[in-house]
Amino acid sequence: MRNTSAPAPICDVHDLLGRPVREECARLMPRGIQQQLVFLLEHHGDDRIVAALLNSRPRTIRRHARGSALFPPNQALRRRLPEAVLNAVCPVRIAQAAEHAARRRKRRRPAQDE
Repeated sequence: MRNTSAPAPICDVHDLLGRPVREECARLMPRGIQQQLVFLLEHHGDDRIVAALLNSRPRTIRRHARGSALFPPNQALRRRLPEAVLNAVCPVRIAQAAEHAARRRKRRRPAQDE
């Protein structure tokens, strides 16, 4: 049996930040593929959204989240999964996404006023 409690991945931006932020992100990060998929399903509320994020099929996502898949997740899914979870968990990434969305709205606003 494999050890599924591997250390949690952290963001690239955490290399520049202090230890408390890194520890908070690692604490929030679910361990293991099944727990990460369950977290994303709970966070987004729809298996189609999670499947689109991970470039997979909803049925595949549901089966891996239940742990009833015959084969383990493919390498592409395992590679994309931590990034998708970090985007939903990491306070630094959430703040960056909010800033990016605000800048995008600000650029669109003058065009709509014309």
